[in-house]
Amino acid sequence: TASVGENIVVRMGETTTTALTPELRLYSPNGILLSSSSGQAATEVTAQATNNGTFLVVASDLSSGFSGTGNYRLSLAKTGSGLTISSNDEGGALTNGVTYLATIDTGDIDAWTFTANAGENIVVRMGELTASLTPHLRLYGPSGALLDSGTGQAATEVTARATNSGTFLVIAGDFSAGYSGTGNYRLTLAKTGSAVGVSPGDEGGSLNGTATYDGTVDVGDLDVWRFTACANDNLVLRMDELIAGSSLTPQLRLYGRDGTLLNTISGASTAEISLRAPLSGNYTVVAGDFSSGYAGSGTYRLTVNGLSDALRLCIPTVSGTNANLTGIGGLPGASFVLLTTTNVTTAVGQWSPILTNQFDQFGVFTYTNSFSPGERQRYFLLRLQ
Repeated sequence: TASVGENIVVRMGETTTTALTPELRLYSPNGILLSSSSGQAATEVTAQATNNGTFLVVASDLSSGFSGTGNYRLSLAKTGSGLTISSNDEGGALTNGVTYLATIDTGDIDAWTFTANAGENIVVRMGELTASLTPHLRLYGPSGALLDSGTGQAATEVTARATNSGTFLVIAGDFSAGYSGTGNYRLTLAKTGSAVGVSPGDEGGSLNGTATYDGTVDVGDLDVWRFTACANDNLVLRMDELIAGSSLTPQLRLYGRDGTLLNTISGASTAEISLRAPLSGNYTVVAGDFSSGYAGSGTYRLTVNGLSDALRLCIPTVSGTNANLTGIGGLPGASFVLLTTTNVTTAVGQWSPILTNQFDQFGVFTYTNSFSPGERQRYFLLRLQ
């Protein structure tokens, strides 16, 4: 069954070398033929539902005289419903920053999902690990709309900025002639607005204030890094290949707290971004390869100017008798308390609480405290509850 607006993909592939010529026909709930196709080894039908109800798929042979026989594999991927993953197959929920290894067989498509909020930026990359596979990605939004699709000889990528909040669907498959390619692949999700996971042996995650970070970009890999910054902080990030003349073409993408792509740059051996933070909050960096077809790989060094993913207070700004304070690095919705004193040697337990609240959706809070020009100094401390 499917509902209006949902996108449907069905693929069929022979699993034995026989005379079978796979053929698919897809019919709507009112009996209309929506799509039909055949192929020597595999085939696929697609449609976007214009009616609610039960759809019919007819799988058969289209060899001369309909005389072919043999075994086949059939896969359905659609928007708008949960996923059921077959035993020994791949697919399911994606975690931001984590790399997944999977396999495409003839007639197979792998369906993956993740959630995102409106405004967040999304990047998904797929790279072959065996040569006969031609990577193919399709990205669908919560409403069922196809947001982006891509294919490449060795790797491909899809990107979008979410206009709706909800569950997104990624379909990974083969796009070689007749959908006949098979092989292993690597899949990586990079997105703004959520914590970053790191696969064992991979790189990425929170910057910790040190100057350099070494990593490796493999085909289909993206390394996702995260840090916090106060408005107008100077941000400098540089990615250098570590082996001169390697196939890696360094690429950096920097996203702001609301998902806005602030800058993207690539270079033969170096990529560098330098700018002022437009807003206080969390920032996301995606490091990857930008060679032709995203086919490059190699080791790199990420150099930054002391950036970290830390909980901290920004330097207050004073306006008349008001001191405006901003705190960054909290989890959205997490509780905190803001303390103050005029004597920094005072035991923390004796500092005065002036605000108890929760961080906003960007892990930020702002507060205006009265300020007396006659005070020589005042200190503030931010603590999680």
